[in-house]
Amino acid sequence: MSERKGKPAADADPFQVWREWVDRAERQLNASLAELMETERFGRSTSRVLELMMECQAAKGSATQRYLSTLNLPTRADVVELGERLSSIEERLVLLERAVS
Repeated sequence: MSERKGKPAADADPFQVWREWVDRAERQLNASLAELMETERFGRSTSRVLELMMECQAAKGSATQRYLSTLNLPTRADVVELGERLSSIEERLVLLERAVS
């Protein structure tokens, strides 16, 4: 019978070596990424990416608003405004009902 570290071969886990390798690789990767994220260059790069994403989102919002306007459809802001106006009207109706009762 083959033995490894005093254990019989029947008790050996065939995936143990793989798990240990994955664990070591994960720890090394985490350490490397943590070191990278501490650099000023990473911070500047991340900041720039976020700025670009915000610019793209604003451009997309503006283009969507123009598109919906061209099709004569309400935008999200229009629907929200309408909802607020409707709530205000409902509140006034409740006040009028109480005054009449």
